[in-house]
Amino acid sequence: MPPSFRPRLATVHRVYNETKKLVKQEVEIKERKNIRRVGTALVITPGWDSRQILVARDVSPARGDVGKPHGSLSLPMGFSKMGEREKAILRVLQQEVFTGKFLESPAEFNKKASGLIDGSEPFMFIDIADVRVAVYHLVLPPEFSSPDNFSSFKLKGFKFVDAEELLHPDDGVLLRRGMKEIAQGYKEYGVRLAEELEPQPFYVDSFFNQRVALLVADQESV
Repeated sequence: MPPSFRPRLATVHRVYNETKKLVKQEVEIKERKNIRRVGTALVITPGWDSRQILVARDVSPARGDVGKPHGSLSLPMGFSKMGEREKAILRVLQQEVFTGKFLESPAEFNKKASGLIDGSEPFMFIDIADVRVAVYHLVLPPEFSSPDNFSSFKLKGFKFVDAEELLHPDDGVLLRRGMKEIAQGYKEYGVRLAEELEPQPFYVDSFFNQRVALLVADQESV
């Protein structure tokens, strides 16, 4: 390329945006051969403190295949369809965070929620069993931030906790699989956000999957 070559700014931006798309696709399809299902998890924080994360006890039937004991502390999360990001986020908000408000006025709630999630991108992906979970960060406006607003048939006892409480839970606190990794990922995302305007999503494997892989390797070596 000659020294006199000077690409236009618009060209540089176009190349940059295409590169970002490729990076996101590469992260999202990493080792997809072992993944049969996809899910969506929400790290929800109030506008007044980004360190506080919304959690609740999952009182739905236990699912050992995806590391979900009955009564475990969980983020709002659920199964979703491939390629339906904003619909998936909306569904989690409807079913696991604001069920009462949604049932009171579906059209009004969907309108407000759509404004909240517009343009959301996952900041990380985590594999839990055979489920690839896309994790999003949502910041609640003041009118949505009170615990009185939260209701769900699946989650009970909503509260905001510091991310550190998920990384180092008290004795007797039962966490859903993947919670520690997501809390750590959220902290790393905060650091990247402080350094970059648009940090790229990253991929982690859950401790649950790592232990399963070790057990399989042990069995195969016998």
